[in-house]
Amino acid sequence: MQHRTFFSMKKFNLIGSLVWCFLLAACMTNAGPVNQVLDQTIDLTGKKGIVVQINSGDVEISPGAGTALEISAATDASEKPAFQIDQLASEIHITSNYNPGLFSLSRGAPPRLSLKIPFGQTLKINSYDATINMDTYKGDLEITAISGKITIKNFSGNANLKSNRGDISLSDSSGEMSILGNYGTFTLENLKGIIDSSTIMGAIIFKGRVDAQDVIHLETDHAPVQIGLLPGSNLTVQISSTSGNTICMLPDLTSTTRICKGIIGTGAGKLDVRTVSGDITLQQNP
Repeated sequence: MQHRTFFSMKKFNLIGSLVWCFLLAACMTNAGPVNQVLDQTIDLTGKKGIVVQINSGDVEISPGAGTALEISAATDASEKPAFQIDQLASEIHITSNYNPGLFSLSRGAPPRLSLKIPFGQTLKINSYDATINMDTYKGDLEITAISGKITIKNFSGNANLKSNRGDISLSDSSGEMSILGNYGTFTLENLKGIIDSSTIMGAIIFKGRVDAQDVIHLETDHAPVQIGLLPGSNLTVQISSTSGNTICMLPDLTSTTRICKGIIGTGAGKLDVRTVSGDITLQQNP
């Protein structure tokens, strides 16, 4: 019996030593990362879309020239090639191989991807927690993320943005835009067109001028909605909450604890806000 116990202890120690060596090797892999750089230009003539799959890292998007897609990327990961680019019949697929798992060899800094895209393309991005920044683009945009910060400025076109628990900032943009999520904060500023934003536990902050042809729909279950209208707005207001408080700080509107409605200016635009228990505040920004 003692021999068996001693043998079991030796076996346990051996397994423990192997596990320790494996973990140590994984950690040491990060000590000497290999910096990988990618610079590539692709002619988009005949192409209709770009699809990006990136779990983590930074994505920068800016306007390109002519019909050329310019791709610049860098990573400290020492795994297989950091990015894979597939040119399909109608689309370009860009896939990041970075995987920050415990036993992954890609334990360096997350990848950094820069795209310069000509106007008019359809861009789709699927991400886990990448930080995504877009400045100045015209086209169709679809972003689906679990978390991570999404910031979009000077966009024109159709946008479909979804994030489970990440924050989204959308400003100085126009078109038909859907912003959906569960827990992140949505900041919407100076938007024109048809805007539909909905969350469960994430706050919505809207600032801007609402006028003719603007239709703004904001909805949360249990989070607050804050609206700051700029002078010169012309809209019809319809605000309601099942159990939250509505605070209307503008004259000429009919308001109670649960509703706020009326016409501002010509009433040409439309603002529709609903919550279950979240408070709603409507005021005029200077």
